[in-house]
Amino acid sequence: MVKRFFEDLVEGEALKCLPFQMKKEQILAFARSFDPQPFHVDETQASHSIFGGLTASSLHTLSACTRSVVC
Repeated sequence: MVKRFFEDLVEGEALKCLPFQMKKEQILAFARSFDPQPFHVDETQASHSIFGGLTASSLHTLSACTRSVVC
């Protein structure tokens, strides 16, 4: 992978993230530690949310995307 620095970024450029599959246990562990919203940590409450079930935290998905771009 080619190293890129802040100065190399182009405004409006889309970064392509590699596919990443999160396991339920990973989603729960991250959410319990960093983003304990009901739709991230409680299956019953999550089933009544707009998502219809457990959902990974946006911070978790951003971290996964960052990892796929940086390393």
